[in-house]
Amino acid sequence: MEIQFLGGAREVGRSSFYVKGSKNFLLDYGVKVGRKIEYPISAGKVDAFILSHAHLDHCGFAPELYRHAFPIAFGTEPSLRLAELLLEDSIKIGMKEHLPPKVTKKELGFFMRRYVPYDYGAPVGFGEYDITFYDAGHMCGSAITKIEKSGSGRKLVYTGDFKIEEQLLQRGAEIVESDILMIETTYANRNHEDRKSAIKRFVEEVREVVDNKGTALVPVFAVGRAQEVLAAPPKN
Repeated sequence: MEIQFLGGAREVGRSSFYVKGSKNFLLDYGVKVGRKIEYPISAGKVDAFILSHAHLDHCGFAPELYRHAFPIAFGTEPSLRLAELLLEDSIKIGMKEHLPPKVTKKELGFFMRRYVPYDYGAPVGFGEYDITFYDAGHMCGSAITKIEKSGSGRKLVYTGDFKIEEQLLQRGAEIVESDILMIETTYANRNHEDRKSAIKRFVEEVREVVDNKGTALVPVFAVGRAQEVLAAPPKN
């Protein structure tokens, strides 16, 4: 196998990785959102597109693959439904801001129809490869992908975004054995506050604002973080 990085290398956003073999896999195809939207490098021939999760930095450019070709797409059912919502919203925003469309509803429709959802732990046979998804613990439907060539015993694992520690709405990521590991490292060099302590401090600060007749504004990502913030904190 040969691996090419089309985006997401030494940067946060537009994650996309091209794995060439007897079948060519594209792992994610996202955008980098900022004052100017950035896109990954164009992929070569894609036999199968694999989506790790529905955040736009991983799925935002996926419909573009279906402009001139119709590769099969694999992922989990929740990722399909959430990606549809976020991509439709992204297209609407682009139209309102009169931006030249990079993807259209027609291409999104092709993407949705070519997407085959699978559960965690259910192997997918594709050519001489077996693809298996595992819970990444990042958001609803997020998946760690294992690609194993039949008979070789060699396993490539792509984590996408993942979290080891259990959250309010998500279990921690499953540990998957690999020979080749492609791992997300956005926060790899940062120390994090203990999660329970951070939740306790957050709740206390919001309660203090509300008790003083104020309004607490909590900016969060719309999918994943928003639901986590709204979830009831643990009693302890």
